[in-house]
Amino acid sequence: MKRTFLITGGVLALASIATMRSIPGQGGDLPVLHWVTDPHPARVEQIATYYEWLDRHDYPRMQVFLDAANAEITKKLIQGVSGVGGEIVDCNRAKRDLLVFHGVGMLEDVTDEAQALGFSTDQTYPSMEEAITVDGRQFGFPRNVSTFMFWVNRQTFDNLGMKQPPQVWDWAEFERVGKEFVARANAGANRTPAFFLLPDQTDQMALPVVMMRGLGQSLFNETMTASTLDDPRTIEVLETIHRWTFEERLLPTAADRASFTTSSGFGGPALQLFREGRVGMVMMGRYALLQLRRFDEPLQLAVSEPPAERYRNTLIMGGISSVYAGAENKELAAYFLAYLASEGYNMQIVRDADGLPPNPRFTETEAFLRPPEHPNEWGVHEVFANAAKEIAIPYDYNEFILPTATSRILDSHYEAFMNGLIDAPTAAYRMQRDLDAEIQRNLRDRPQLAEKHARLLAAQREIDALKQAGEPVPASLLRNPYHLALQRRADTPRAE
Repeated sequence: MKRTFLITGGVLALASIATMRSIPGQGGDLPVLHWVTDPHPARVEQIATYYEWLDRHDYPRMQVFLDAANAEITKKLIQGVSGVGGEIVDCNRAKRDLLVFHGVGMLEDVTDEAQALGFSTDQTYPSMEEAITVDGRQFGFPRNVSTFMFWVNRQTFDNLGMKQPPQVWDWAEFERVGKEFVARANAGANRTPAFFLLPDQTDQMALPVVMMRGLGQSLFNETMTASTLDDPRTIEVLETIHRWTFEERLLPTAADRASFTTSSGFGGPALQLFREGRVGMVMMGRYALLQLRRFDEPLQLAVSEPPAERYRNTLIMGGISSVYAGAENKELAAYFLAYLASEGYNMQIVRDADGLPPNPRFTETEAFLRPPEHPNEWGVHEVFANAAKEIAIPYDYNEFILPTATSRILDSHYEAFMNGLIDAPTAAYRMQRDLDAEIQRNLRDRPQLAEKHARLLAAQREIDALKQAGEPVPASLLRNPYHLALQRRADTPRAE
């Protein structure tokens, strides 16, 4: 009997070893990378083409496992500070997440590897450089890029006997066309009202921030050492959005949005309403095509920029892949970031339409501009690409205040204003007051950060003196991506 047990135990042990070895990366010879990202269906194809890319370049072989169960930012943060993070960490909301992870020392500086392997900042859009760097050092590479634009359902406007909105417009034209749209769309109707525009549903501050920037106003000053929101331009934007929402009914209220009950997906109910003609336009990136292409009948599409008074602009975001500083195989993870700049990966994004390809070179291909299976989209892709190259600017997030705290403060006072609890001047005042208070709290807790803040305050005093004297402000003094972008434009030679 004893012999039988020993033989049975031995067989089971061998079977266990064989089973373990049959699982890729478990007991095999290849090192394993864990990619902590969202569960997008394209990830399997992207990993397969990564293996082909490694072989083609004779790079070290490795295996990549998807970890979609821990893609939420707090899980990644907890795992990172606990020393058990995945080798490749995605920053799903670009600089916002990157600064959070960088602040706790999770991210590896990949500047040297980027130069050696060909994924340095010159391989993506100039406006994304600020999103993947901190103090001039690179901490990731985009896996896709999004610019917020207004998708237009041309059929909806045709049905109402209206021309499609212009690609470039100001507030007055937006309001004029919008009032005509809601008047015609809701004429004699005893049903749920139709709206001209459904703003971005994932970031309610996206439209106000773009409109403020169109007036020359930013969240923070030129050195990002303090907020500048207690300003007449902030008040003008808030009151304009309020009028468009509650008086002109161009935009839905929070109660209207809560009543939307159609099914979700990439883009949620917004694109169902868009398809049905219940909204004329939706504010969203090129990734909207992930759902738009699922509809039985192809929509006839166009794209408009957000309306701007003085400076055309929009927000640029996207996903960034970074290397976890505490990973065992972090030197191999740099190859994955290099793959994100390659033709194989970028052409997959071109075909899939999950945003813009991270390398702008591939937005000039015929496959991007005129996908043969989607002729209804011809003419829209270059609008997103051109926006990313010419007018898009990332959020002016900075290390003096957590981006999540910035969003929390802005959201709370914006909602209080839109719900009628405070007026616009009070909302602008409280936004600036609370952002500055949060900056000061961080400086008290982090002396090293306080030293840097003090150095930049000296630069800010120099900037303020130059502006007071009507002199140009040199770019070397600027740290805010918004002010840097304005200065790069030929028509805006000095910071506002």
